[in-house]
Amino acid sequence: MKKQSSTIILTIFLVVVIIICFAFVIADQLGWLTTKTPNQLNSSIRNAKCDESYAGVWLPEFKECEGIAKEICLANGGYFNECASACRHNPSATVCTMQCIPVCEYAVINEKADLIRVTFPRANQIIEGSYLEVIGEARGNWFFEASFPVQIKSLDGKGLQEGFASAEGEWMTEEFVGFRTELKLKSNIKGKINLVLKKDNPSGLSANDDELIIPIEIK
Repeated sequence: MKKQSSTIILTIFLVVVIIICFAFVIADQLGWLTTKTPNQLNSSIRNAKCDESYAGVWLPEFKECEGIAKEICLANGGYFNECASACRHNPSATVCTMQCIPVCEYAVINEKADLIRVTFPRANQIIEGSYLEVIGEARGNWFFEASFPVQIKSLDGKGLQEGFASAEGEWMTEEFVGFRTELKLKSNIKGKINLVLKKDNPSGLSANDDELIIPIEIK
């Protein structure tokens, strides 16, 4: 009797082990056990949306997609460059065709693309001169009284300058509304900085705070 009980227990144990191993194999195949950073996940998503769904040309080394529409690029969290140089990755080229290449840049992903999208400046863009123009679109609830704060901060978070972006249409809507602002930069603002577009939050409640951070460089 004891031998029979031991056999039953051993059989049950082996069955449980097999089921667990099988479950791990299935989970691994589905990618549930794969640890990826948000940027790695986004990179694979952008790759698929570039060359599979939208017939673009994916440049994995530079995280760029050539040849897709601006609207698709912005909706997918990219930054659109409507006139990139054909030789942008080979500046020493002796021969370069003088043409504009539409490029969607994914080196920095806009995780809030369903709330706010910026067409200028692009992430990591170099800005020359004493003025910074900011152009894009945001859903109506990003504004309050047709505007929202725009800040310039150092990379360590120190506030350097602040202004406001204004809606270019009816802002009391859940749809996207164009916005624009132009900041006259203070003379001490140079080098790499963060452009911060903050959701206007008249309630003062931290739960309603939100922001989009775009790294750029001022020369």
